[in-house]
Formats: sequence, C-alpha cells, structure tokens
Amino acid sequence: MTTVSCAMTLLGIPGDVFFIVVELQNLTGLDTTSIYLTFKKIRVDQTFAELGDDFGVSETTASRLFSKSLLPIVKFVSGLIVWPSAEKIAKLLPIRFRARYGKVKAIIDCLEIKMQKPEDAVKQSLTWSEYKKCNTVKYLVSSTSDGIVNFISNGFGGRTSDAVIVEESRFLDKLVPGCHVMADRGFKHR
Repeated sequence: MTTVSCAMTLLGIPGDVFFIVVELQNLTGLDTTSIYLTFKKIRVDQTFAELGDDFGVSETTASRLFSKSLLPIVKFVSGLIVWPSAEKIAKLLPIRFRARYGKVKAIIDCLEIKMQKPEDAVKQSLTWSEYKKCNTVKYLVSSTSDGIVNFISNGFGGRTSDAVIVEESRFLDKLVPGCHVMADRGFKHR
C-alpha cells in the first residue's frame, strides 16, 4: 500500500490534500507513523491498544507517540483556522442558504471528548458530563456555512454548559453586529 493510499484508508485524507502530511513532517520532524496515529486517534478515538494493533506497536508506544505528536500538530494546524471576512463568507454561502440564511456567519456546536477519569475529586466533578455519562473535555467549534472551520475554543470541563463556553471562549468577540449564528438547543437563552 502506498503512503497516500494508506493515509486515505486509515485517516480518510483525500489524496489531493496529502501534502499537509508531508508539510507536517517537514515542519515538525515527526515521522509518518506518529502523524497517522495521532490523526487516527483524533478522528475515530480508538483506544491506544487498538491503535497499537493497527500500527504494529505496543499500547504504551502508541500512547507515547500520540502524546509526543499532539502539540506539534496542534501548533501547525491551528494556523489553518482563520475567520474569513463577512464578504468572503457571503460569497461562499451555498445557494440554498442564501435566501433564508444570508446573515449566518457561523454554525456552532460543542464537541465533547471522553477523557481519562481524573484522580482529584474536584476535577472529576468539573469534567463529569451528565450527557455522555463519563468525564469529558468540551470544545466550541464553529464553521462557516460552506463547512470551513473558523473557530475552536480552548477546552472546558464536561460539566460546563454550552452557553457558558460561548461566553468564556471569546467567540462572541469574533462576531460583527447584525450577523446571525446557527446553533442547537444547547445554546438557548443567549
């Protein structure tokens, strides 16, 4: 299997954007296995034992590769998240959206990711998600209506309400007066 077909199969990365993996290798010095393993962990949230099996390494090695690779990858890809101008958002608005949702500048949702149960009881309480029935970290993710991610917040404990995350994440600072934001019921009363 070629490197590109491996990336497409394991990670769902289309061949025409494979250059991002090559660029990550060049800029971070990470090897291909570390990058693939980290992307797969983020994408499908497999256990480290499963990732170890997939990549032919031990569970401990899979965990170590992920931990070593995550911050350099985050540093690289965070620069790819930009807030487009209102004009650019309007220009790229899908035609079916234009009539009813022409003022929508962002579509938001909170993403919850299961985490290891903290040893500290206070941290357990702050990260407990009643919705997921486990300890989680939550992120506010925003995209334009054509699907481009334009904002990701810092992580919050799973107990934090979606509305509080919107306020504390500085997301509202990105909005211009008169624009609209699409959100689900978790953001009511804001």
